[in-house]
Amino acid sequence: MIEVIRLSLKMIAEMKNAYITAMAKEMNISKAAVSQTARWLERKGLLVKTVAPDNKSEYILYLIEKGLCAHEEHMKLEREVREKMLQAADILTTEDLKSRKVSGGSQE
Repeated sequence: MIEVIRLSLKMIAEMKNAYITAMAKEMNISKAAVSQTARWLERKGLLVKTVAPDNKSEYILYLIEKGLCAHEEHMKLEREVREKMLQAADILTTEDLKSRKVSGGSQE
């Protein structure tokens, strides 16, 4: 569920109008799963749901201040992890890998 929450925050932050149906299609999950996640995020005070003006059976999701802060923190952590992975990759040269006989992520 954590990955769905992270992706939901990211999509809502990046989409002009984050329709539940569009999010479900993009994430390849059910509308019910997106709706459940949206309800959870709404209860936590991270977003608001509004009825879509063009379709009264559809909701649009918007992050509010707390949701925007959570999204920013997730993005910051992603950047830090990516940076550390790149630094680790620079340390492990091809010769290091050959000398350690690293195969499939484990040492033999």
